[in-house]
Amino acid sequence: MSSVEFLRARLIGTRFSAGTMPLEVLKDLALLQEMFIEVARWHYLQANPERRRAPKGFANAVSLNLRSVETGSTIIGIDLESSVEDLPLLQNNLPYQPYFEQARSAILSVISSAELNEPATVPFNREHYGFFNRLGQTLRQGEKVEFLPPSTDSGATLDTQVRRRLSMQSRSARNFRQEMSINGFVPAADQDAKTFDLQLVDGRKVQAPIREEHWEPLLQAFNDYRSEEGCPVRVSGVVLMDWNEVLIGIESVTNVEPLDPLDITVQLEQLKLLPDGWYDGDGHRFDPARLDWLTNILEGHFSRIAPLPRLYPMIEGGIRAEWRIGDKDISLDFDLLQETAYWHNYDLNSRESDDRDLDLNNHEHLEWVVNQFPEDARE
Repeated sequence: MSSVEFLRARLIGTRFSAGTMPLEVLKDLALLQEMFIEVARWHYLQANPERRRAPKGFANAVSLNLRSVETGSTIIGIDLESSVEDLPLLQNNLPYQPYFEQARSAILSVISSAELNEPATVPFNREHYGFFNRLGQTLRQGEKVEFLPPSTDSGATLDTQVRRRLSMQSRSARNFRQEMSINGFVPAADQDAKTFDLQLVDGRKVQAPIREEHWEPLLQAFNDYRSEEGCPVRVSGVVLMDWNEVLIGIESVTNVEPLDPLDITVQLEQLKLLPDGWYDGDGHRFDPARLDWLTNILEGHFSRIAPLPRLYPMIEGGIRAEWRIGDKDISLDFDLLQETAYWHNYDLNSRESDDRDLDLNNHEHLEWVVNQFPEDARE
């Protein structure tokens, strides 16, 4: 079989910085072949208007094959390979190779136009924009894939925002698909219909399908729903959002993770919902970006301390984290603007206490405060 270098895909983001590739990304690479075949078929028909369909075997004549994974931010080499031994080479090209090269040029061109938020400058079938509703759906915020054709430095970069712009141009798309994780509670489940309701932190409910392997954690969350603290879960899968990026449904579920009733992320998501005047007319709405920053601090340094803290909003604009561990009454008051904290540790038996101001951008300060917790509370 013959092959030619066809495309390189460079994955950019924290998950790929060590030169590794999560297996879930393979789903995107598999979709590339389907997309290139359909776009190449369209170019063939544009070049041969007397034909109503492409020749028999067009879709099977060549295939896209993974050639290599290079180190550096993960770089994937993809070859175009002849899949049929008895098809002759045409002018030293693989069967229908020019149409696949035209497809590559067109696809990269429309991605580049979407990067600039400009109309496409090449002919492109409106139906094919629907591929972008699946291609790249495993990408997370801050991640992107750069497509590089051979023998040129110019390419095109796909990220979540570019995908959304491209998906909106499809005639058939009514929503936007994205793989992500959603936190919530399970107030209802239908074993016959194999669906469950996920109640989001803001109180809205969306329906999702149940896979057999997820029934046990969902049943536990359902049984604990009306308990004092409830039992949140983190549901991962393909979600559907409208064009305003509002969640409208869950298409498929790949994982269900039971969470601690005091899960830090869930508590902070609830605090994001507080409006101005949340305390008898006092208290301002929290900046979501500042709460995301605090989420990273707490999850990164305090999530392995048991029990997890209870989080309370402060009228002055900060967040208080409180722990009761044995005879220790511990609190941290976080200043979200100054990125500092005030540590207070009170011993209920000796009535002794210690206090300290902390710079949360100082790694030694963070290490110090974590080490103040009793050793048996640090997992």
